[in-house]
Amino acid sequence: MAARERLFGQGPVVLAFDVGGTDVKRGWVDAEGSLHELQTVPTPVAGGAEAIIELAAETLQQVPEARGFSMVVPGIVDSASGIAHSSVNLGYRDVPFRQLLQTRLQLPVFFGHDVATAGYAEHVFGAAKGVDSSAVITVGTGIAAALIIAGEPVTSRGWAGELGHVQIADGPACGCGALGCLETIASAAAIARRYSELSGNTVPGAREVLESMQQGDPQAAEVWESALDALAQGIQITAGLLGVERVVIGGGLAQAGDNLIVPLREKVRQRTTVTKLPEIILASLGAKAGIIGSLLRAREITKQ
Repeated sequence: MAARERLFGQGPVVLAFDVGGTDVKRGWVDAEGSLHELQTVPTPVAGGAEAIIELAAETLQQVPEARGFSMVVPGIVDSASGIAHSSVNLGYRDVPFRQLLQTRLQLPVFFGHDVATAGYAEHVFGAAKGVDSSAVITVGTGIAAALIIAGEPVTSRGWAGELGHVQIADGPACGCGALGCLETIASAAAIARRYSELSGNTVPGAREVLESMQQGDPQAAEVWESALDALAQGIQITAGLLGVERVVIGGGLAQAGDNLIVPLREKVRQRTTVTKLPEIILASLGAKAGIIGSLLRAREITKQ
């Protein structure tokens, strides 16, 4: 177990999970504040909530000195009540995770939303640090936003931040049942799917679309440009409603770097008239933002 820099400062030992549709990132923080990463393991989907709770109990045996635990998952999650109302990809529906985990682990438990928690980590340690109001937008398989307003996370009991399901076009059809949701056009998964459909050349991800565009493929350029137009519209809506000072872009699509952020800034600038133009930058914590945020929350819960 390799340790990294002491982000957290001295305090109680805590353990945390960042649960995704494919795998579970696990980590713990020692008493000196160093982060230790445990082996990432496949998400136990087949066994439902009971399987992930059992994995938490097994992992706790590796860090028996832990005094707090945190787990974050995707979907509609109410961190105030500790309930996962709907995590479609994982099959969770109205599961009282915090209560179940506290009973099984006999520890204080934080349970929350993965993107909101990753955004909180960016606010404390990363690219959103230093401003009172920000939106951390994760663009990967889907799109979601973590909102910090006047220094405080805005969750609305799990319903805030569903930017990916803001309707901005007449199509395509979204898995949620609506038409033209932002994530059907601008998510990394949508970019790959739309290019594959348009060109007849199936690609695994958005990276290949970007590479094809850079090689002069007009169909790749069409898909990439339309995705950035849609994402710029989503950012302008967010900035116009909330007046955020900074927009931080994370998730898999952020790996495109300047190929994403430079044209995106210009597209947002062109759309912004009387509303405030936010600073737009890339996330700095990368794929570890979720586990870092989860550990932050575990540390906090032990102090309550």
